Amino acid sequence: MLLGRETSYAFTWQGTLYADNVYPGLGGVLTSSPNEVHSPSVQPAGTCVSSAAFKVTKIDLSVSPSSLVGMSCNSSVTFTYSVTFHVAPNSPGGTIQFMDTTTNGRSSTNSSVTASAGTMTVTYKFTSSGVLSSDHTFPGIAEVITISPNQVNSPQVKPAGQCS
Repeated sequence: MLLGRETSYAFTWQGTLYADNVYPGLGGVLTSSPNEVHSPSVQPAGTCVSSAAFKVTKIDLSVSPSSLVGMSCNSSVTFTYSVTFHVAPNSPGGTIQFMDTTTNGRSSTNSSVTASAGTMTVTYKFTSSGVLSSDHTFPGIAEVITISPNQVNSPQVKPAGQCS
């Protein structure tokens, strides 16, 4: 090194960032020859974002049409159910396996949807068709229950009112 001139030196640190933000620590340079000089200590600003476990935190379920008022009994109708799966923030993503029922659990269908990394909601729709019966057994109570990555039950929904 030539005396009287500034010289740049770059160095790198490599390691794992942990949620406790201990690494990387303070960094700096110390010289010992021709004399001892200490650089200011530096450290990257901010904290790392920890990845949360992939899990469903809540399920919203709605039905359309939401009311049977004004519909004739013995008429055919199709109901569309809209599901919103809420996923833990900062999760790595994964597959949500679930079952849905429109018969208060007497029968169910297994399905799955994929949540991308960082996604906080995933939507899904399914339908149920039938004849509005005068004994008011169709449509039944609908519900969605996740099987994996964890179990969460949606609210139970059913169109309001009765056919006439």
